Amino acid sequence: MSKLLIVEDSDLTRNEIKIIALSSGLFNETVTASTGEEGIKQVVKHKPDACVLDLEMPRMGGFTFLKWLMKNHPIPVLIFSSLNTNENIIKALELGAIDFLGKEKSYITSNFKEKFIEKLKILKNSKPRLLEINHKNLESYKIIPEKEKKYKFKLIVIGASTGGPTAIQRILKDIDGKISIPIIICQHMPKNFTPLFANRLNNLVQHYQVSEARHYDKIQENNIYICPGESHLLVSGKKIELMPSKSSDLYTPSIDITIQTAATYYRESLLGIILTGMGKDGLEGAKKLKSERGTLIIESPETCVVYGMPKEIASNNLHNYQLPIDKIGEKIVEISIEKD
Repeated sequence: MSKLLIVEDSDLTRNEIKIIALSSGLFNETVTASTGEEGIKQVVKHKPDACVLDLEMPRMGGFTFLKWLMKNHPIPVLIFSSLNTNENIIKALELGAIDFLGKEKSYITSNFKEKFIEKLKILKNSKPRLLEINHKNLESYKIIPEKEKKYKFKLIVIGASTGGPTAIQRILKDIDGKISIPIIICQHMPKNFTPLFANRLNNLVQHYQVSEARHYDKIQENNIYICPGESHLLVSGKKIELMPSKSSDLYTPSIDITIQTAATYYRESLLGIILTGMGKDGLEGAKKLKSERGTLIIESPETCVVYGMPKEIASNNLHNYQLPIDKIGEKIVEISIEKD
């Protein structure tokens, strides 16, 4: 039995979600609530397996409910809210939600139903990730003076999908102030969200400058470049080139394209990281990286929200290390700094 909790203040929307969820065959039962307070009661009574949550509700809002849920009954949460609340959705992902879908004017079109069912599939096959992003005092870190460091890698590429934002935050927190190698991040995310994601990461770290990548950006140390949504990022020597995505593209931005183009130039000086996510994006990039004698770290299943992309790579034995998310940052630092 799979039970879905729907927390949404609109009667019409709740009913439409219920119909789609049950007709999809992914969930056997639904329970509903119109406020956060009702949602808590339903969680205590029914112990649901997953949740669809609106952020904008009267009285107890979606954020307060989400914080309570992650603390008391952590389950996969899909944010279903208006797309004019992009920053709030990024915040919800940081609090533990695993995915999001923007509301549309009509919930009865076949196109919308298909998109919603795809999100429900992700929800059904996910597990919650609870990561506390601590802004530690970086003075406590044992930091090697920059002039004393010699790096094995000249570029790091991180690829992630479902569950990626909190995983990426954890890694950046763990490496900030310890290395200065330039980093490119390919997170599957719409174009409206990537600038906000870059801004939030920039506020998280102190020793890196984080920005959404621009066409012909020069790849430089102490910089992190976020692939823009609805674009693919190509590494052309020490510069970034952006290519518009097509509606037929399965993954946007494409992790494969970024790693393949980066591996062509950087070869053994490239470190790839593949984190949580559904699908196969990153697999072709991993093949190219291995052929160029680069290094690849993948996230292990115990901490993946969705063990999909790393699993494909592990099944093909293309990785050098497989680690839980709380160990990846440490490993990056360890293998990046060359010992005398």
